[in-house]
Amino acid sequence: MTTTRTPLSRKLASLAVAAGVAAAGIFAGQAAKAEELRYAIGFPANTASTIAADVYVKKVQELSKGTLSVKVFPLSLLNLAETPGGVRDGITDIGYVLTAYNPAEFANMNLAGDLTMLLNLMDTGGRDGLIFQSAMLEYVFLHCPTCQNDMKAQNQVFTASAASTRYMLLCNKKVTNAEEIKGKRLRVSSQNWRRWSESVGATAVSMPGNEIFEALTQGAVDCAIISAPELSGLALIDAVSDITPEVPGGVFGASAIANINVDTWQGLNEDQRAALLRAGTYMSAHAGWQYVNFEGRDLKRAEAKGIRIHKADQALIDQTQSFVQGDMKTIAEFYASKFGVAEPQAAIDTFRPLLEKWAKIVKEVKTPDELAEIYWTEVVSKVDVKTYGM
Repeated sequence: MTTTRTPLSRKLASLAVAAGVAAAGIFAGQAAKAEELRYAIGFPANTASTIAADVYVKKVQELSKGTLSVKVFPLSLLNLAETPGGVRDGITDIGYVLTAYNPAEFANMNLAGDLTMLLNLMDTGGRDGLIFQSAMLEYVFLHCPTCQNDMKAQNQVFTASAASTRYMLLCNKKVTNAEEIKGKRLRVSSQNWRRWSESVGATAVSMPGNEIFEALTQGAVDCAIISAPELSGLALIDAVSDITPEVPGGVFGASAIANINVDTWQGLNEDQRAALLRAGTYMSAHAGWQYVNFEGRDLKRAEAKGIRIHKADQALIDQTQSFVQGDMKTIAEFYASKFGVAEPQAAIDTFRPLLEKWAKIVKEVKTPDELAEIYWTEVVSKVDVKTYGM
C-alpha cells in the first residue's frame, strides 16, 4: 500500500505546488502591469508641449517604479477648449488645461496669469516664460488656496505649470505703430491682452488656439497675440505675413499642463502621487525650455520663408509700458467685480515678489533637468501627498 500511495501523494503534491506557482505567476504579472493613464494634450506632435510630455511619460514610468504608465493623445482625444471639461468628467485622466479659456471657473489662477505683462518692466534676459511659470508653480502650490479650491470645484488636481515665450503680434498685414493698429481685430487669449488691445484702439477677439489659423487665413482677425513657437505648434507660419515682436509682451502663463482628474488621483497610492508630482517638475521645466529654443528657431524659419519681421514704433512701446503700470489696479478691480475674487490686491502683492525671486534663480540655470530639481526642492517636495488633492 505504501509503495503505491507514496508516488501518488508526491504527484499530487507536485501538481499542487505547480498550480500554486502558476497562480502566483499570474498574480505577479497582474501586479507588475502598470496602470495606464490617458493624457490629452491639444497640441500636435513635435511641439514644445508634446516634447515635454514625452519627458513626462518617461519620468512617470521611472519614478513610479513601473506601476504607472501614461499614454499621450496629442490633438486627438480632446482639443484645447474641450480639455478642462474632459478632465473634470473623466474623459481623460490627465489634461493640458489652459485655465484662461475658462475665466470664471479658474478665476484665482487667471488673476495671476493676467499679471504676465509685468515682465515688460523687468530684465528677463529673454527667459520671460521660465520666470513666469516658476512663479506660478510656487504660487499655486504654496500660496494660493483659492486656486486649489477652484481646481477642486472642477474635479481636478493641479500638478504642473508652464508658460510660453513672449507674446507678440503675428499678423496678415504690417502692424507696427498706433495708426496701423487702430481698428485692427486682434485674437487674444486672456483679459490682460484684451485690455491692452482696447487701450490701443484695436478690437479684441477671443478664440481657442486651434482656431487661429483659419481666422487669420480667412481674414476674421488681422493679428494673433501669441508666441513665436506657435508658428510651428499651430502651423501659423502658413497664415502669417508680418511679425512685430516687441509688443504687447507678457507670456501665456495660465497653463495647468498636467491637471489630473480627482477620482484618478485619489485612486493612486502615496508613492504614485509623489511620482506624478515629481514627474510634473520635469514636464514644467522641459516645456518652458523648449519654448525658448523654439522661439529662436521659428523666427528664423519665418524670416527664411519671407515673412517680414518689424520693429515696433517706440511710441507704441512706450504706450504699452504705461498701460502695464496702470493695469495692476484694473486687474484687482476686474477680478473682484467680475468673478468675486476675494482680496485680489493681496494676491497681486503676493505674486509680484515671486517674479523677482524666480528671475534671479532662473538666470543661473543651465539645463531643464537642473530647473526641474530646483522646482522639486524649492516647491513641490513641500506638498504633502497624504492630504493634497484628497
